Amino acid sequence: MLVLIPQLHGLHWLLATNYLQHAHADGSGEGLNFARNFYGWVNPLLFNIGLHTAHHQHPRAHWAELPALQENYRPLISPCLNERGLLRYMWRTYCLGLLHPRWRSRSLHIKE
Repeated sequence: MLVLIPQLHGLHWLLATNYLQHAHADGSGEGLNFARNFYGWVNPLLFNIGLHTAHHQHPRAHWAELPALQENYRPLISPCLNERGLLRYMWRTYCLGLLHPRWRSRSLHIKE
C-alpha cells in the first residue's frame, strides 16, 4: 500500500500533465507552438517538466538547465501556451470553461 498507491497517484498526474501540455497545441510540426508550458511551483516538484518546449528542444539537458533554456523560447511561443500555473490553467479551462466559452482551451492546429 505504501508503494502501490503513491505510484498510481504519481502516474495519474504524470499522464494528466503530459496531456494538458499537448492538448490544443499546434501539432503540425512547424514552429515552437507544439506544447503548453507551465510556470510556477509545479516545476520544482516535477523536475521542471512544465517547461515543456525546452524539454522537447533539449531532451538530454539536465532538468536544472531547463529554466535558462526555456527563457530563450518563451518570446517565440504563442502567449496562450505560456501558463502561469498548472492548477490555475485546470481551474480556468475545466471549471470556468463550463460557465463561459472564452475560458475554454482552443486548438492552435492549423487546418489546411
